[in-house]
Amino acid sequence: MWPLLPVLRGSRALNSVLVHLPLLGASLLLLLFGVTAVCCPSRYGHFHTLLREVRGWSREIRRGSGEAAS
Repeated sequence: MWPLLPVLRGSRALNSVLVHLPLLGASLLLLLFGVTAVCCPSRYGHFHTLLREVRGWSREIRRGSGEAAS
């Protein structure tokens, strides 16, 4: 990979892609939230409900990893 570094550094197309990756990631995340809200309106009808669920999942994961560590 290191011999390719000068080639990659000079590539305008690659630099353009790398600059737009965070924007693409954020757009995909919003799209995922939107699709989830549309597909599961009874459970995830509102954005704050979905965020509450995600917080619950992360709390469960932290609790589970804390039990595994102790």
